[in-house]
Amino acid sequence: MRNLLLACVLLAGCSWLTLDAVPDRAPPGQPVHCTDDSDMPTVDAVVAVGAGVLAILFDAIAISNRDGPTIVAAVLLDAATPVYIVSSLWGYRQLDRCKKLRGIR
Repeated sequence: MRNLLLACVLLAGCSWLTLDAVPDRAPPGQPVHCTDDSDMPTVDAVVAVGAGVLAILFDAIAISNRDGPTIVAAVLLDAATPVYIVSSLWGYRQLDRCKKLRGIR
């Protein structure tokens, strides 16, 4: 489990890695296999907010100090924030589609 969380943090949004997406067409009378739990999109949203706040702080520090490692950290946080935002939005959309397909509300 710890390796999965580390991979989520380092590679991409957790939603993309862990959610079972809704099939494009569900066969009639067959059970639908998709994820209807909001844990991973919520983790993505929290990481996106945290990375966004850190990105703003590191951007300000990088502008004032022009320190190489700080600039690298700022750029990485600037790049990671939208990845987690998109992953969270995609995850919540998949959850909504899954619940609608299953008739859960």
